[in-house]
Amino acid sequence: MELKKEKISLLELVNMQPTLRKMVTKELPAKLAYRLAKLIKNLETEYTSYEETRKKLVGKYGDKEEDNSISVPPDKIDVFMGELNEVLKEEVEITYIPFSLDEIEKIELTVQDIVSIERFLVGKE
Repeated sequence: MELKKEKISLLELVNMQPTLRKMVTKELPAKLAYRLAKLIKNLETEYTSYEETRKKLVGKYGDKEEDNSISVPPDKIDVFMGELNEVLKEEVEITYIPFSLDEIEKIELTVQDIVSIERFLVGKE
């Protein structure tokens, strides 16, 4: 399969993280495991940058709790979410080798999981 290059939104990247984490815990054929590892490595830098920005926003709008955690109070949640949503609209360029439904059929995935990684699949019906 050939290498693909395309842009995705940070929202899409964030939404696919749980599925990708689930997939890497499964026993996979070497070829698929390699492609998945390359994909995750490619996405990790962008996801890390997003997380740093999200944490800065939480720090900017949040209040420190007794247990030292920080949470955004209800009176600031709208402005916090507005800024966060602007960040989530940003697009990043990714490079990957698609995988087929046949290659991942033995991995137990939910419909939500498939939807979150659909752009990486070939042979979609």
